[in-house]
Amino acid sequence: MDELAAAKVLLLVNGHGFRDQALALCQRVGADEASVRATSPSTLGQRAAGGDSVPLLPALAVPIENRSGALSLRRFAPRAPHRTLALAFRRGSPIGSALQRLAATLRDAYQRATAARPSRQLQAVTSAATMY
Repeated sequence: MDELAAAKVLLLVNGHGFRDQALALCQRVGADEASVRATSPSTLGQRAAGGDSVPLLPALAVPIENRSGALSLRRFAPRAPHRTLALAFRRGSPIGSALQRLAATLRDAYQRATAARPSRQLQAVTSAATMY
């Protein structure tokens, strides 16, 4: 977190749900937002590969965005920032049984994914040339 406080952090554009979480983290540690914003996690990864600022990527995006190996990843220390996702619907919803099956599928997929990787936390990413 101390290293992040000294960085210019590249964030997603307004309206992206992940932006709110990353912005709150930046405000908590005193990091400055870069003057430009990205429209997607892919853009965050591409900008980092070019040495432009330090983006925060969801761990789920890292395998895709770093498939070329051009990024140097820095994981947060234990008690890393994280988020909780929820699927909510009315008890009497006519599609309740379908939504319960969807919830079970999401839960199973998450458990398989987290078993395959030790950490599902946010990661700070820099280019290989500009480690921070």
